[in-house]
Amino acid sequence: MVEESQVTHISPNEVKNQYVVKLMHYELCPYYAFGDASKVELEVVAYEKLQQVGINVPTLLEVSAKENFLVKEIIDGHLVTDLIIDEVLPETCIE
Repeated sequence: MVEESQVTHISPNEVKNQYVVKLMHYELCPYYAFGDASKVELEVVAYEKLQQVGINVPTLLEVSAKENFLVKEIIDGHLVTDLIIDEVLPETCIE
């Protein structure tokens, strides 16, 4: 699922790995309030929290808050939204 505040491109390379380039943009949205925070920096913090509780997340290969993008690997596995629907998300993620 792609949020309105991002554009995601999948880019295959010669070694059969796939990478996602996530470009963030800023627009007014009545149901989100980021204040002065950088969406890119907020996403990095969210990745770190997910890793700490044992969620398998893609490796962040490059991050630029100045240019508003993240480059991350694509990994096999379940989406967090699927874990929530199936009610198998670890309790530490909910706290």
